[in-house]
Amino acid sequence: MNQTQGPRTRIKDKKIRIFYEMDQPEGSIKIYIHPANTVINAHVRQLTSTEQNAADSTRDGSALQFTINKREIKTDMFVEFRRKTYQMGPPDNFEFYSGEVKFIAYEVSPKEHVSVEWSAW
Repeated sequence: MNQTQGPRTRIKDKKIRIFYEMDQPEGSIKIYIHPANTVINAHVRQLTSTEQNAADSTRDGSALQFTINKREIKTDMFVEFRRKTYQMGPPDNFEFYSGEVKFIAYEVSPKEHVSVEWSAW
């Protein structure tokens, strides 16, 4: 990329949901970071074997890279994509000027939750 071009914008044609868990005495609550009946648009790709080796992950396809529009995310959050659940890794803020955030997430077994809540906005 030369100095006159902006960062490459990826086509975000995949639909994901992001949530975190809150432990309560009666059990774990799933809290989505977006309103009910909405999804987050994302660019999703499987890591190459070289990237998986660098990330020290297994080569079973369970590590995916997600690119979403900039929002506050943390490593204690989870992603739902194509009926699977993924644990987020740290966000990649290499290009701080970018309107996007990237993160790698690893497939995990989904948990049972006593209730589900959604963000108000």
